[in-house]
Amino acid sequence: MIGEAWAQMKELYESRIAHQFVLHLNAHDMVPHATYGYLPYIEWLAWNLAQLTDDDGEEREWFVMGYDRTRGAWFPENPRVRGGGSADYRWRHGLNTPLYKFAQRSALEDNDRAVFGALARLFLYHSDFRDCARDDAKETGPFHRYANNDTFNALLNLESVVKHRGINQQLHTKSSGMGPTMDVPEVLRRLGSMLHRTPYGRRVALIVDRLELLAPNLHRSRRHEIIGDAEAGLAVETIAGWASDKNIRARRNILILLAHNIGDVAPELMESRELVPIEVPLPDLAERRTLLRHLATLPPHWEPAPEPHDEDEAHSDEYRKMVEEWPPERPDTQFPTSLRYGEGVRQRDAAQLTAGLTLRGLYDAFLESGPQSEPMERQHLIDAKAREVERFSRGLMELVSSEVFIDDIGGLGHVRDYFVEVIPRLMARDATSVGNGLWLFGPPGTGKTLTLRALSRTTTLPVLRLKMPDELGIRAASPGAAQDDDYANDLQLALAYARSIGPTFVCLDRVDRTFHHHDGARAPGTRATGLLMDWLGRADNRGQVFFVATSSRPHEIEPQLLATPLMDTLVYLLPTPTEREAVLRHAFRQLGAELADDVDLSGAMRHPAADSLNGEDLATLALRALRRARAAGADSVRRDDLLFCVNDFSAENSPATLEWLSLNALRFASARSQLPEEILPPLSHTALDGARLAKDRIDTRLRELRDLLPG
Repeated sequence: MIGEAWAQMKELYESRIAHQFVLHLNAHDMVPHATYGYLPYIEWLAWNLAQLTDDDGEEREWFVMGYDRTRGAWFPENPRVRGGGSADYRWRHGLNTPLYKFAQRSALEDNDRAVFGALARLFLYHSDFRDCARDDAKETGPFHRYANNDTFNALLNLESVVKHRGINQQLHTKSSGMGPTMDVPEVLRRLGSMLHRTPYGRRVALIVDRLELLAPNLHRSRRHEIIGDAEAGLAVETIAGWASDKNIRARRNILILLAHNIGDVAPELMESRELVPIEVPLPDLAERRTLLRHLATLPPHWEPAPEPHDEDEAHSDEYRKMVEEWPPERPDTQFPTSLRYGEGVRQRDAAQLTAGLTLRGLYDAFLESGPQSEPMERQHLIDAKAREVERFSRGLMELVSSEVFIDDIGGLGHVRDYFVEVIPRLMARDATSVGNGLWLFGPPGTGKTLTLRALSRTTTLPVLRLKMPDELGIRAASPGAAQDDDYANDLQLALAYARSIGPTFVCLDRVDRTFHHHDGARAPGTRATGLLMDWLGRADNRGQVFFVATSSRPHEIEPQLLATPLMDTLVYLLPTPTEREAVLRHAFRQLGAELADDVDLSGAMRHPAADSLNGEDLATLALRALRRARAAGADSVRRDDLLFCVNDFSAENSPATLEWLSLNALRFASARSQLPEEILPPLSHTALDGARLAKDRIDTRLRELRDLLPG
């Protein structure tokens, strides 16, 4: 999945369609490489660029350079199996080649056949592994038993059959002279000069990291102050000019721009037709499982002691003592020796639970288990995922988690049946039989928001809640206002993130509060509103993102939003006496309250005073009854406690208001299956005509209630 962006870019380049690209979303993750282990994305990108060939398959040398506004220019180093800063970091932290780790572990387990098979494959693939194996065959290494083994020594003489070109090979590239303090106009002049040349007869591949620092979106209220308006404008015009420059295209040079959130980049730049944006997806299930398998098979931490500089040092007491105590304790680089799971968690469970984590985020969750290799618990993975969701989406998304199941919510048999059918289709990515989403309509307190939370216990798919502008303190604003632009830019990132980790549920709670209209006067249109409407109706999101939106007042929602195609509807109504009894019993159980023998829940819930109680009211009722019993010194809730609280309880809404809200929800239903199985009178007399919805009677009754209700 992560490599798909490179495959797409390579195809466009080789077919001469494009030569300049913007990679965004997950462009700063790490990527698995068969030879070098897990590389930072930018290093992996540089290695792939160095392997590009001409259209006729002839090899072509490349000059690869990187630039970052805070770092200046640099030349990517050639990846190595061991030795060098990046390679040593991967080696110490267990991120080097998985197959070599397997060979090390097999040697420690005396599995010679597995060792020789793995090493033979590695030696044929890259000569660097022969040097590693020779080092590891020394006295303190994992292959020390094979130092005099004929098979092992024969393998060391194998010639590699796969040839890789190094990055900037045979070039001396130590310093470019372009530091982070260099003025932007001079930086642009030098980079442009590189793209217009073929130095040393080589094509140029220029990677500009964190594009938002060079060409920021100046419309953002939180824009970066590292660059002035004039310099940013010059950068936008210059890069846009490169994109349409025929000379650069003719030389077949490549410009790759990296950004996390494309909304942070100047929109004027993204309007260029020659600059191709490509979304780098998050890792899929297979990639997460591969990393988890790698972390679960790490050998005991080992690295070779440094060689003595000379003969005198080799015989010194200091050197002998260092070898005896090797490796030294390094708190900043120590990592768990292997990955272990807590009770009830399997590797496949962990891979499913971590949908939404980057590979770097998943590795960080592994590091949190510490040098003592504490087992990875389910809650630990959920917490890591919640942090990643909030970080990656700039705080617009939050992970939904709950211990409540849909079966715990009374009167929702039709809701359970709906999700039992939809969830397997989403997991199979069946875009043909799954709609864009689902509306949940009904009076307050009937279980709509609780359903969103219960989804997280009903499926292993990610369930995310999108925060509305009013939750973040962003007031309704006219189009073009800075705060609205900020929210819209981050919304684009958050929705792209949700799609990349799909299939996923995205929940929009109480939609009428944000996307509303009153008496025909529409709310001011904003970029965020238009963007969300576009995403709700996009056919290419089907099977990837499933929106679930709730509202107690659907008649107040922006009509254009309600007109979104392929959105199903489920209606929530007040619970029946039987359902009220089940909800109340569950509420007492959640409170840990015992019921006295004389308590009759069934009779209490058929009392006329209970007819207007919703699920939230029943939870409050249980708490009040328990408090009254405790105040009287009783160990359990008694019959008098419960009946007193039922008679004393006043519902928030009057019966007429509840009927008004219920009928407005029923008006948006289009099938009997979208309603609860049992509907109590008088609502059933108005809404149903046999087994069909009576829309004409619903509209007539709504007009009558409109005249009765104040306001």
